[in-house]
Amino acid sequence: MMGDHTDYTIAIAGPGAMGMLLAARLAASGSRVFLIDHRDVRARRLNDRGIKVEEPDGGTTHIKVPVVCGPTGLDEADCLVLLMKSWQSQAAFPMLARGLRRDALVLCLQNGMGHHLYLCRAVAPGKVALGVTSQGATRLDEGRVRHAGVGPTVIGPVDGRAPLARLHTVARLLSRAGWECGVARDIWPHVWKKLFINVGINALTAITGVKNGELLAFPELSEIQELAVKEACNVAEASGIHRHAPEDVLEAVRQVCRATAGNRSSMLQDVMAGRPTEIDYINGAVAKMGSRLGVATPINAALTEMVRGMTTRGLSPPLLAPRALKQKVVCGI
Repeated sequence: MMGDHTDYTIAIAGPGAMGMLLAARLAASGSRVFLIDHRDVRARRLNDRGIKVEEPDGGTTHIKVPVVCGPTGLDEADCLVLLMKSWQSQAAFPMLARGLRRDALVLCLQNGMGHHLYLCRAVAPGKVALGVTSQGATRLDEGRVRHAGVGPTVIGPVDGRAPLARLHTVARLLSRAGWECGVARDIWPHVWKKLFINVGINALTAITGVKNGELLAFPELSEIQELAVKEACNVAEASGIHRHAPEDVLEAVRQVCRATAGNRSSMLQDVMAGRPTEIDYINGAVAKMGSRLGVATPINAALTEMVRGMTTRGLSPPLLAPRALKQKVVCGI
């Protein structure tokens, strides 16, 4: 792999908050990067106007980033980073894969579990990597994003036997751009750790309309959160991941609730805006794996069906108050 970071090209699929932030950071550090949009008119506007980043210190940075529509230029990319919503990338990836070079790396930095299944149907598993990030971003408007939080990123191969050299190159580029990034030979414990957080927060906020911190203010929601997280821990253990003590995982989830107390989860924002959610890759993924492995997941299955029902019927939160949600999910009333 070439040592000069200017010889390595990264394509980022998805001009949402995280995609814009990462593209702007890489461009500012001198890396060769371009954004992929599926809307031609918006791609041209972003290409012309650039991206404005509201920094954590209150300042604003304006960066010009090349933006293309569709798979244009993908044959020049050494790495494709997926930063779309999970349901969007599943629909778009077969088309994107056809434009990739045979030796290109695909890095999925999305919420949830299960992306590797459709990625590895389109490209060789040895070329697919997953990652989790604690970076936070909020889309303010077209071409405007707030860098809402700074934290580490970890990436690793789907196939634990795959060479790590390319991933180390990407990690160096992200770290040089201000995204602290490490490489893990076994990425799955990191993916599960992030999944536990999402399992314990997203669906509950989407159904009740409460902010993250308010989940701890209602005993009924805390009880459902605990049950959903314990189910996820059981599925993780059955799938071969080393055992996670449910009480430790639950405390980690609640720490995130406290740290992001005033935030609306991404799933709540999606439901409020009438957009599809990532429920099938979060609680739905736990329920699906549990069914396959013979592990009971009634809480995650019920939460999944409720969120699906909200989006298909166009319902807005709150769908149920905390007490009513407990009666329906836990008591079966």
